[in-house]
Amino acid sequence: MPVAPICTLLVGMAAPLAMHLAGVELGAGLSISLALVLLVVLNMGPSLRRWRMTGRHRIVPGPTMVQYVVRL
Repeated sequence: MPVAPICTLLVGMAAPLAMHLAGVELGAGLSISLALVLLVVLNMGPSLRRWRMTGRHRIVPGPTMVQYVVRL
């Protein structure tokens, strides 16, 4: 079971409520809540190396890959 989406959902629901209960203005509270959600999303989950290893494919240069050069 993936933990990152669950943590993101919980922070996304709890942060605005916590900001409201703390007496923070609406605009500032939503901005801080969005920043907290982005922190969770970007710092949890698979690393870039692990993410690249999830697919059952690979891209390798082959005879069909043509590189075009434009001369000015």
